[in-house]
Amino acid sequence: MTARDSTSPIVSFRGVGVSYWRKKGMLSRERFFPLKDISFDLYRGDSLGIVGRNGAGKSTLLRLIAGVMTPDYGEVVGADKVTASLLTLQLGFLDYLSGRENAILGGMFLGMRKRDIEERLDQIIEFSGLQDFIDQPLFAYSSGMRARLGFAVAFQLDPDILLVDEVASVGDADFREKSFRVIQDRLKSESSTVVFVSHAASQIRTLCNKAIWIEDAKVRMAGGVSEVIHAYETSLSLKELPQSSAVTGPQFFRKVGENKIYIKDGEVTRIVYSWDEFLDLGGRTDRVQVLNAPDFNDLLERHPVQHRATLGDRTPR
Repeated sequence: MTARDSTSPIVSFRGVGVSYWRKKGMLSRERFFPLKDISFDLYRGDSLGIVGRNGAGKSTLLRLIAGVMTPDYGEVVGADKVTASLLTLQLGFLDYLSGRENAILGGMFLGMRKRDIEERLDQIIEFSGLQDFIDQPLFAYSSGMRARLGFAVAFQLDPDILLVDEVASVGDADFREKSFRVIQDRLKSESSTVVFVSHAASQIRTLCNKAIWIEDAKVRMAGGVSEVIHAYETSLSLKELPQSSAVTGPQFFRKVGENKIYIKDGEVTRIVYSWDEFLDLGGRTDRVQVLNAPDFNDLLERHPVQHRATLGDRTPR
């Protein structure tokens, strides 16, 4: 029997809800529930993708699995019998310490033993690509360099359950591709159990074998990746793209089931050819609106795509 054949879940959520107090006006507050009545099972060897709109409670769910939060009600069965680590970047980093010193300190904050981190320092430095800067103080690092070091340290963890929260979107384009590949490699291991949060449905499709969709603080759907992602994207496509006269700034959209991103700026629509260009234009994955086929075709009829040859300076990658 392989790890993926296990019939007993290693963690089960049974009617879990969690709340916190938030301000309501100047002198009052109210209890807010980011999650209500959450139920699902996680099996050893699963790669579970979590999708949902901003504020749906995805990151809160990861914290519950990691044990850094406790539910207000319901039960998390089995969490006390496994180790779960949230892949947190740059935890404990200090600007006045060198990259090497921060790698050791950050690893210790994540629960690793100092001697284990020191044994892996060469791997951390090589993966981060910071050989020429590793002994420079952190205040001399760019944000991308910090992210590369943080990911290289955090990915040394080997817990029973690895919790990944959008980390594949940090750093420069080359490093994003490298970090995405190592997550893929981790998921190929039958002994690895990963819970992965991403706004990018294409990443969930590539990395995960199961998915859950959180909506209105509850599990709206759980099951196979294709079915869950299709249902989630179909729900997003029900939101009509606003008319250009009522919108300031560019709008990003794509057709349901496809990865190609378009940008509509005023009356002009064109294709975004690379991830770097998407970021340069102010794009974020949570800003990409997903349109069903009729809405998508209607939009392109009203605002035909102007291709690169008519717009100018960049060339497709």
